[in-house]
Amino acid sequence: MSQQFKRITMFRLYLHQSLDKEIEVITARGEPIYGKLIGYSLDSDPPVIIIENIRERYFINLRQVERIRCPIQ
Repeated sequence: MSQQFKRITMFRLYLHQSLDKEIEVITARGEPIYGKLIGYSLDSDPPVIIIENIRERYFINLRQVERIRCPIQ
């Protein structure tokens, strides 16, 4: 198993475990976005995650993300 494939698999598992939980996303510009992770697609071009907060849904390009954090609840 290649190292890159292993990292993608681990990231996919992390996102799957974080579904329906509150997460914090830091964009490449340094802007934080908070909300519930409701979906993701690593196979699309570009890969995206979907975050929902009280007002709206965000479709976030993962190429523009610096960090994703799911606090322990």
